Amino acid sequence: MMTVSKAHRCQLMLPGLQDGRNYLVKRNDKGWWVEPVSQPRPKRRHWSGAKKALTAHLDALAGEGFSFEPLEDQAVPPCPF
Repeated sequence: MMTVSKAHRCQLMLPGLQDGRNYLVKRNDKGWWVEPVSQPRPKRRHWSGAKKALTAHLDALAGEGFSFEPLEDQAVPPCPF
């Protein structure tokens, strides 16, 4: 049996547990084991800006046959956001 539990006061009464931190609780032949769950660091990348302008991308798409035109005589639905 294995589960992840969040430590709250009066629920996990083990010395050294920090309130609000997640712990992995495992049961095996020798008893119960409680280990802290490592929190992954968010991956952040530096963005150096666009390499091409939007018109360059649209020109490349137009070269492949892509085109778009505004819809006429049709109601545009409202934005759900």
